[in-house]
Amino acid sequence: MTGVVRDGQDTGGTTMLPPALCLPPPPAPGPMGNCAILASRQPVPRLPPSPSVSLVCELYAWQGLAGARAPQPKAWASLVLFDRDQRVLSGHWRLPLRALPLDPSLSPGQLNGIPQVCQAELFLRMVNARDADVQTWAEINPASAHEYQYPPPVSRSSSLEASSLDPIAGFVDPPPPAEEPLGSSQG
Repeated sequence: MTGVVRDGQDTGGTTMLPPALCLPPPPAPGPMGNCAILASRQPVPRLPPSPSVSLVCELYAWQGLAGARAPQPKAWASLVLFDRDQRVLSGHWRLPLRALPLDPSLSPGQLNGIPQVCQAELFLRMVNARDADVQTWAEINPASAHEYQYPPPVSRSSSLEASSLDPIAGFVDPPPPAEEPLGSSQG
């Protein structure tokens, strides 16, 4: 389920995505672990550009066989839609899926303090409306995961919280460190 929030409040237009099967891991260089491919457009209502506008995605999953019970919320992610200069943050983004409860009012710094669910991530494309038709034809392929980046640090305000954040910490968890090859020695 996806929706747009402004200052932590739903702006309307929540989109319920159709169920998707969990697929086995894609071949390298794709992401590790299972994946599910979801394709949807989330229209953004006419809102003035602001760093307080975010896309919120909530992941629901079935325990056991699909359809046996109602799906349960499992994790969520949030992406600020505009930078300080009021430009859409278009691009290929990867977002850590965060532990519940969902709280769309969290600032980017506070969001970074919410634990990530396992190592689950959401890969999404954010595009300007003028580019939507072209992007509709773009292939969705888990093996293209390397094209997706963590969003840049964005502050919703010039508050004390924003100024006290370590600028190196960023908006989301960094990718896991590369493992050292076997046989390397420290000295």
